[in-house]
Amino acid sequence: MNKNGDEFGEDRLSQLVSQHARESAQAILDKITHDVTHFANGAKQHDDFTMVVVKVVG
Repeated sequence: MNKNGDEFGEDRLSQLVSQHARESAQAILDKITHDVTHFANGAKQHDDFTMVVVKVVG
């Protein structure tokens, strides 16, 4: 959530993953981490932040 109480949300996450789908799993993870952190803009979070990015190739 950001300071206005808005959630990053599944739609925004889905769009972000789609935009970077051709990149490596690590690059996708880094981009999500960056964008969520920027979105939150220092707002105190009430939950932890855990991600696993898995790419299926072939």
